[in-house]
Amino acid sequence: MTSCVLTARYAFLADIWKKILTMGKSGQMVSRWEKEKTIPCFAETIVDGGIRVAGTTERIEQKYYNIDWVKLTSTVPLRRSDRVTNIRPYNSTQAAWVEEELTGSPPTWFNSNGSAPISDPFGRVVEYKTLLERAEVQGSGN
Repeated sequence: MTSCVLTARYAFLADIWKKILTMGKSGQMVSRWEKEKTIPCFAETIVDGGIRVAGTTERIEQKYYNIDWVKLTSTVPLRRSDRVTNIRPYNSTQAAWVEEELTGSPPTWFNSNGSAPISDPFGRVVEYKTLLERAEVQGSGN
């Protein structure tokens, strides 16, 4: 059970999608994404290296990397197989993270890297921290 003080800090909402696997007619596995739920949360950008104002970490090696990392705090643990999108302020429909290069600036899709429990001083789990990484392929793919 969480306290009002703890849940009051969840200033965002996020849509959680889960992967559904089915067997196709020829026996191959077919996956599709299905919206599972919307959760209250707190989300913040993680910036590592480079200019501290930017919301991404860009790295140019043999391959160009442009990775967004977001730390999501919520009362719900996320699976490693979950995807998160449409992270938005609680009283808004405008996503906080969007794909500016794509037509219509759709919300950014993130892959979950699993959740870590956070406990109170009495050992009760009160919330979870989840590290989200920008998905290489944007959209649900359905």
